[in-house]
Amino acid sequence: MDFNITGLLEGLQKGLDVVETLKPIATALGAPPELVNKVTNIAAAVLDTGQHTMGLIEEGTIVATSTDQDQLKALLARIQAENDDLDAFIDAN
Repeated sequence: MDFNITGLLEGLQKGLDVVETLKPIATALGAPPELVNKVTNIAAAVLDTGQHTMGLIEEGTIVATSTDQDQLKALLARIQAENDDLDAFIDAN
């Protein structure tokens, strides 16, 4: 499998950037609830992609350095935190 882990990490970072940019707008007073759901869906898609990749790394299908794995784990933690925050907002509203 020809796979570019650097490209994936950059893509996940861009996805996280989108979520971090849209979250304040989506959770603003008066914003339609559907907007929060859309941002949550973006966060979930980014998280699922990263988790799937981590699984492939753990299986040995994708080879990644320990630095790449550390960066992926850190991104996954940040994305999960954003997703949890959005879920909490939805539950509270």
